[in-house]
Amino acid sequence: MPYNKSIKAVARAQTQLEQLYRSRKTIDWATKNPSRLAYQLREAIYAAQFHNKYKHFSELKYIYEFQQLNGSVRAHYMGLDVPESLIQEIETPVDNAGTDVGAPEMPPTQLDSVSSLREIIGAMVSLGDVSHEVFFPDAVLQDDDLRRLYDWSTETGWSLISHEGAGVTLTRRTVSKELLYDPSDD
Repeated sequence: MPYNKSIKAVARAQTQLEQLYRSRKTIDWATKNPSRLAYQLREAIYAAQFHNKYKHFSELKYIYEFQQLNGSVRAHYMGLDVPESLIQEIETPVDNAGTDVGAPEMPPTQLDSVSSLREIIGAMVSLGDVSHEVFFPDAVLQDDDLRRLYDWSTETGWSLISHEGAGVTLTRRTVSKELLYDPSDD
């Protein structure tokens, strides 16, 4: 059965989604109908991508796996934390009047020592919107993980550039199509 895209689907599970978004740990919910709750959580995460107010919840599908247990639902945290030492904080440039002068002035972010698919997605979730381009020089991904990163980046508004064994870049800048990773070229 396809998921509902309605904002009501998100609102129905908003309390649990907020708990997941803030906690970043495994959580169990007791329920009489675990399959229904698990479905509602997955549906809410899916529907969140279509509503700006809840868009941040759509990232949870990369951070949690849901299991239906006897009498409960477990949201298993998959450990996507990135050490704070790897994340550079970049302030949005402002002019003398304190007005945001926009993202084009923001330099690219480089995160060394982030090499796996989970670490990359975890870093991107942790960074939020502080950068319009993030380079991972130590990331050497197998084809399957590269495709998964492509899927994630496409769903979250990023473009993927694979540097053929010399790292990957996720960008929101306008880039020539020849530079972008396209799984159909494999």
